[in-house]
Amino acid sequence: MQRHPPEMHFVHADALEYLAAHGHEYDIIHASPVCRRYTRANAGAPVKYDHPDLIPPTRELLRQIGRPYIMENVEGAPLRDPILICGTMFELPMYRHRLFEFGFIDKPESPPHGKHVSPAAPMGRRPRCGELWSIAGNFSNVYEASIVMGMPWANQDGIRQAIPPVYTEWIGTQVIGTLMSTIDM
Repeated sequence: MQRHPPEMHFVHADALEYLAAHGHEYDIIHASPVCRRYTRANAGAPVKYDHPDLIPPTRELLRQIGRPYIMENVEGAPLRDPILICGTMFELPMYRHRLFEFGFIDKPESPPHGKHVSPAAPMGRRPRCGELWSIAGNFSNVYEASIVMGMPWANQDGIRQAIPPVYTEWIGTQVIGTLMSTIDM
């Protein structure tokens, strides 16, 4: 089983500074501002933490760059006319809703999203028979959760902050189809 992500170029930098300096070098940009301000995982915290709202400055910078973009975040985040994606849409045994905003590119239709009929395991606990995963915040059995999300290389922080790669793959396929349909052949 693969424990590391596929070969890729990794840049460790402030995302907004990197985007401002290098965003123009890319044909399309997929941004995921930190979601701590909007996540429901903080709802039970005894103190409401004042996390920065990174969505407006990210959107403004993306609009200034002028390249097609996708911005991802959690339900409740102020994304504009987003589509919703859930793990059940891809036959993953988990509920993990994420919103996707599209800029300078046609928004695809969301995949079919059936009614949630199976209960979700309480956040932080491995599902019992008949339950689906609810992978958020701190949870037990990180390795199994990483397999469920399709990210066997990820640690707990990676799982907590990530979206399943199948979401991005689906988005990428839709965007490529949209861009290809605009090319005059």
